[in-house]
Amino acid sequence: MVILHSRLMIVAALAMAAVAHADNYKVDAAHSSAVFKINHLGASNVYGMMPNVSGEIAFDENDASKNTLEISVDASSVSTFNGGRDKHLAGPDFFNAKQFPAITFKSTSWKKTGDGTYDISGEFTMLGVTKKLDVKATHIGYGKNRGGKDLAGFEATFTIDRTDYGMNYGVAAQGGIGKDVTITIAVEGIKQ
Repeated sequence: MVILHSRLMIVAALAMAAVAHADNYKVDAAHSSAVFKINHLGASNVYGMMPNVSGEIAFDENDASKNTLEISVDASSVSTFNGGRDKHLAGPDFFNAKQFPAITFKSTSWKKTGDGTYDISGEFTMLGVTKKLDVKATHIGYGKNRGGKDLAGFEATFTIDRTDYGMNYGVAAQGGIGKDVTITIAVEGIKQ
């Protein structure tokens, strides 16, 4: 009887694990940001950031098929710590933030590639243009905030050709600003 009871408990535990769902996290804007770099005149890289990041993450480290990610970055929050340049970047020549206020990424699939590493495929939208994008992401870890809520952090770095999205101002033929933009996005999510 004890053996039967133990087996039933194991079966019940396995059944519960099979229907387990991913944990849901809301992006904490205060601890998330997007950082970018682009070559300037072949001489150096210029860095900037967009600190206004929002979104949601569903994450199950044991079953990547349950994972989803939706991130939105406020294009008007662009900052290179130079007021004139920031105004130009937010304007029609670059991000055109009034017409296209958000840069977004929505995952379509996750694949676990190692301990805490994932290949994520999805749709990246900038300036109203949506293209498939594959990124390599790392689950940084877990923690707790001051209020005792569970946290999870993620980071991904990828490169886009800005001209694919219609951002053509200043490319080499016109003045020497690079086409390739390397973006690192770091997000911290609060478990819901």
